[in-house]
Amino acid sequence: MDHSISSRTLSRIGQIQVGETATALLMLTYSFLAMASYNAIKPITRSKFIDSLGADNLPYVQLAAGVLIGMIMVAYSWLVARLPRRWSLPIVQVGIVGLLVAFWFLFRRGGTWVSVAFYVTGLILGILLISQFWTLANLVYDPRQAKRLFGFIGAGAPLGGIAGSILTVRYVKRIGSVNILLVSAVLMALCALIVVTIIVREQLSGLAAAPTEEAKEQTKVRGWQALDLLRNSRHLQIIALVISFAAIGAAIIEQQLNMAAAAAYGQESAIAGFLAVVQAWTSTIGFLVQILLTSRIHRFLGIGFALLILPVSLGSTGLVMLMVAALWAPGLARVLDQSLRYTVDKTSREILFMPLPSDVKLQAKPFVDVTVDRFAKGFGALILLLLIKPWGLHLNWWELSYASLTIMVFWIFMALRARRGYVEAFRSSIGNRQIKPAEIRLEVADLSMLEALVAELANPDERKVLYAIEVLESLGKKNLITPLLLLHESSSVRLRALSVLDGASPETAARWLPSISRLLTDPDPEVRASAVGALANIQGMDVVELVRPSLSDSNPRIAMTAAMVLARDGTAEDIAAAECVLEKLRTDPLEATVEVRKELAAVLRHIPDMRFRRLLIPLLTDSSLEVAQEALRSVRQLGNSDYMFVPVLISLLRHSSLRQNARDLLVGYGEATLEALGHFLRDQDEYPAVRRNIPSTIARIPCPRAADLLLGALADPDRPLQFEAIAGLETMKRRQPGLSFRREPLEALVLSECEKSAYYATLRQTCFGSRMPDRSRLLERALGEREVRGIDCIFRLLGLLFPWQDIVAAQWSIERGGPARARALEYLDNLLPGPLRKRILPILERSHSGTATLSARSLLPASEAVQADSLRQLIRDPDPVLSAAALQFVCETRQRQYQKDLEMLMATRNEGDWWVSEEASWTLGAFRLTEDRLSELLAEPLPAVEIAARLGRLPLFASVSADGL
Repeated sequence: MDHSISSRTLSRIGQIQVGETATALLMLTYSFLAMASYNAIKPITRSKFIDSLGADNLPYVQLAAGVLIGMIMVAYSWLVARLPRRWSLPIVQVGIVGLLVAFWFLFRRGGTWVSVAFYVTGLILGILLISQFWTLANLVYDPRQAKRLFGFIGAGAPLGGIAGSILTVRYVKRIGSVNILLVSAVLMALCALIVVTIIVREQLSGLAAAPTEEAKEQTKVRGWQALDLLRNSRHLQIIALVISFAAIGAAIIEQQLNMAAAAAYGQESAIAGFLAVVQAWTSTIGFLVQILLTSRIHRFLGIGFALLILPVSLGSTGLVMLMVAALWAPGLARVLDQSLRYTVDKTSREILFMPLPSDVKLQAKPFVDVTVDRFAKGFGALILLLLIKPWGLHLNWWELSYASLTIMVFWIFMALRARRGYVEAFRSSIGNRQIKPAEIRLEVADLSMLEALVAELANPDERKVLYAIEVLESLGKKNLITPLLLLHESSSVRLRALSVLDGASPETAARWLPSISRLLTDPDPEVRASAVGALANIQGMDVVELVRPSLSDSNPRIAMTAAMVLARDGTAEDIAAAECVLEKLRTDPLEATVEVRKELAAVLRHIPDMRFRRLLIPLLTDSSLEVAQEALRSVRQLGNSDYMFVPVLISLLRHSSLRQNARDLLVGYGEATLEALGHFLRDQDEYPAVRRNIPSTIARIPCPRAADLLLGALADPDRPLQFEAIAGLETMKRRQPGLSFRREPLEALVLSECEKSAYYATLRQTCFGSRMPDRSRLLERALGEREVRGIDCIFRLLGLLFPWQDIVAAQWSIERGGPARARALEYLDNLLPGPLRKRILPILERSHSGTATLSARSLLPASEAVQADSLRQLIRDPDPVLSAAALQFVCETRQRQYQKDLEMLMATRNEGDWWVSEEASWTLGAFRLTEDRLSELLAEPLPAVEIAARLGRLPLFASVSADGL
């Protein structure tokens, strides 16, 4: 019972969820003990140094500390990399305990160098302990948990600072400053035990890892890249200057406090007690500022105001010290400086980095935060030496305020510049979506950021609006998202805006209700379904009960939305009723308009029930292109788990507008669809346009089975299909060079192509002699191009048998001619095996040799009987182009002796070859005219349709498609 009460209490305070309480409390205790241990000895590090060497020598150590700390941190990294990764953090903390005990022994023996070493150790611990804590926190929590819990667990640090300072104030005079080191060691030992408990509880394993050589090299590169980024980015330069002025101003105030304490107190323990009092006030006020003011300042006053607080505080306390040279003045300055520096100002500087791209922040931010700050502190130490030393200006501690006022002027100027640069960079980053919403915390959300995000909600670009919604939701600012987004032209924006209502207050829901009601007829079905769900939540009803009466609504959109909701969440009866409604909307001639069928195709992709997918099949073959395309999008979104769509998708390959999408979907099914593709590829009764587009689809599924299917298609009588199969094999080989094919069908097809090439070359020579074809005569041109295509097919097949790059180069050289042609033929002569070489090389040599290598006898045309027989073979050729060209040649030369051949061709030719049928019909009609009338008609510049009309064949021409004409 007590445990549940404490969990509920912590959930209200720190947004701690179930199961996170124990670890969150341990992390809170860890930060408390670590900071209590450090803050207990921090005043002693100053007082011991002042007592031994004087306050005016502190700048020397601060100047040298920059170099020393860098070297020590490198040694620390080297040591940690060699420790057990899981236990590196508690081992280092135990080492700190030993170091504190060692200093306790050293101080009892005395020595000026001990005070200097202890002061430097204090500077290191201030950096190291904070870094260790946040390293562990980032391992324990993911980014979402971090946004909720970092504020809670981080609150232990200021509380620990208060406790450590009070401990020193109360006991430094009683037990002595040296003995405080033992108290600090005990606190650090307890801290190590807490860390061990967290590691064991969370099963952490990777607290430290040895840097690889690649990582070391990347670190060097990042350092140079950070310098380049700093040199090229005006915004980064301004941030660096703001950090530098803050570091110099802090160094001046600290020096004033140390000099004033040394002048007022002579005893070392008294100095430590005074510094501890100042530190206690600093921690207390800092805690209150962080809890009560930081987020409110950024939210209501903006980053510009926040950036001016610290410089104004520096100048104001400087004026106070000039007017009242009392000890409390530098104490007040130190309290204000430290309490504001690590709360409002630190958060403001983090905000300045936010608009920068992630890679720029990764490379430049550590450099600016650490290196620039350290360099500025060193430069500040040089300035202080010049101001306070006898060989310099020899100023008193209150006179150093003149330097503070000077720094304040430059600091305010750069803060104003930083604010303008931040606003410009942030607006640009919204357009580029450079800020990751999951990484933004509420405490760094300033007024300028919120204003820019709200302004982006009115942007017509859906990507920017969606990004702004995501960031506002991540910041917990859903109340700033307007219901006007439900009127946005993008369905994605409307859908995303509806999701904002989850967990909204009744007032917000009531404000959105009218706009949500209008979405019940939205064009997008998913938006309509989300609107129904939102209405059900607002009205406190079950969504199924809400939509069931709408199933019979006269508005098709409302009826479809109701059916979609019932099909997803309803009972068995609801699902059956929804199926009936959707089927009726698809088939009812009064309601099944193109728009309704299109929306129905979109609705079906939002219903996971498999029984509804059959409704998509008729929509895929719908007469409306828009409906079919929407159905294809639904099939794509449903995924490739259902193979019922495969036959329909294969049939869509004949449709030029749907072919590419259908092919992509078929390829998405992978090897499982190859058997279906192979079946339709072998089906001689299938549409030729479907069969001829299957090889290119199979080629995109590279595997041995796909190769076998394409090799089998090489024996198909359909010439275009053969070519597509060869092209598909080429595609597979070029994408996967290691893929091999069976040689037998490829070599058989090469030999067949050689025979065909020789056959058509003989026919051309028989009909026209061995001269080059006259391109003005269609038959000669067709025979010449058929020979070229045959040779090209031979080269493509050779590219499947041998290295295709070499075959392509050889083909180019042979076609180009010249000396390269001879070298290419010689290469093929040595590459090809005997049977192929004997059949291929004569064809290649003849194809580009011209008439020079032919005998005088071969130049003469063949006898009339041989010519007639060759022409009859061309008329009956299965290639429709050659057959139609031969018929055109017969008509052109008026060879009436072929009339019976034409009549037999008309009776036996496949009706699908309408080119041949049309030409034969035309030629027969011409043979029925007298020679004079035919010459007269052919001489007139009339269109073909008009000539056909005069020949009495207009009905036949009217049946030919526009492409055919």
